[in-house]
Amino acid sequence: MQDYASVVLIELINEKEIALWAVSVNSTSVELSGAWVIPAEDSDVCKQIISGRLILLVGKSWHADEVLTGNTGLIVELSDFIREAKGEAESALVTFNEFVLENERKYKEYMAIEKNSRKLLPKISRKKLVTPVFFDWPEKLTIDQSEKYLKSKGKFGSVGLSGNGLDHILTATRCVQFLISMWQADEVERRTKVYIEGDAAEVTVLPKVWLNKLNELTDSHS
Repeated sequence: MQDYASVVLIELINEKEIALWAVSVNSTSVELSGAWVIPAEDSDVCKQIISGRLILLVGKSWHADEVLTGNTGLIVELSDFIREAKGEAESALVTFNEFVLENERKYKEYMAIEKNSRKLLPKISRKKLVTPVFFDWPEKLTIDQSEKYLKSKGKFGSVGLSGNGLDHILTATRCVQFLISMWQADEVERRTKVYIEGDAAEVTVLPKVWLNKLNELTDSHS
């Protein structure tokens, strides 16, 4: 699984220009890593920028076939990200509760055995675990709701609007950066606990629904 990824947001800001803003992600950071404004007809430059990156389209629907030729397989949707993030958080809570109940059952059975006989068995202790706390993921969220969502989380003040026509894509990029950070915080909360083991304890820098697109690209080039 990828331990590094880059997501580029693309918006047609007027009839003649395309804006691109990139977010780079690894296991320890989520950073805004580049911004470009290029002529809409300059598809070659756009292709160079988006090469190897996940693509998130921002703003009203626009004809992007020429710009994205050969890269449409890397287009991702925020709704898929939200769905997996919310599902993983809910699943982890279920797993935690099941683990606690199973530990309590085994402990009671162990303690019900006569003391001298217990000495011959592997010791079972009652585990004192703190219930994990995950991010409060929304039911639904589209990239065009970024401003409203950031305001609801008290994060809009960190966007740093410029008034140069790039405010919409910058807000969307900041929202994606924030959500990826929350995904990674949830991953730490999930995977460092004793109730998740083996393959399920693997930490990913992005939801698998996004990472799988990069893995498919890597496999096709190998």
